[in-house]
Amino acid sequence: MKNTIITSLLFVIILNSCRNNVNENQSIEIEAGIETSIEKVDTLQPITNIDKIERARELMVNVLQWSDSVQSFHLLTFNQNDSVFNSIDTLQLERNLELLNSSRYFTQNFIDNYENIIRTISKKLNNGEYPIWYPGELPPFYFSSDLNPWCLCQDNYGWNSIKVEVINEKEGEFKWTWKELNTNNWSYTFKVINVKNQIKIDYLEGFDYANSINAD
Repeated sequence: MKNTIITSLLFVIILNSCRNNVNENQSIEIEAGIETSIEKVDTLQPITNIDKIERARELMVNVLQWSDSVQSFHLLTFNQNDSVFNSIDTLQLERNLELLNSSRYFTQNFIDNYENIIRTISKKLNNGEYPIWYPGELPPFYFSSDLNPWCLCQDNYGWNSIKVEVINEKEGEFKWTWKELNTNNWSYTFKVINVKNQIKIDYLEGFDYANSINAD
């Protein structure tokens, strides 16, 4: 009889111990699951946003450095042998279009827009819609007049020192300025789009069509 009672007590003790272990393990697993879930919610979204800005910044820096390095790229493709500028240097224009395309930094829309700017300016020069443009004088239109259209600037504080901010994430619209300058005083707008898993420049403020063809 005593043996039966002792055996029963031992069974109850062992059973309770097993239940406690199971509950503790489940509690640990649940807590670990909660911690993992919280960590994912806290970290994934900021990393995604930062990555978008950094990719846009890296592309813009590459474009600015590229614009400085391509010696054969002349924005204003007009024959300089003429006594006045009015006719397009078609060979130089075709070379420019090829350079833009081969860089792989720009969308076809951006390249077409640049070509339209040059052809419209040429048409307006020939139609007398601008003052006569003599060699040695600043262009009588806004595009590439006294400001570099790649940055709308005259001074370069170093392309690697630019900072980028989001204007409209859905539209891929950003603005950049130099870290040394106050963004409220000056900034440059640009847009990027994804083309076959590669982001490319689709718009630069200095190449805005309507502004570029305005008389200066």
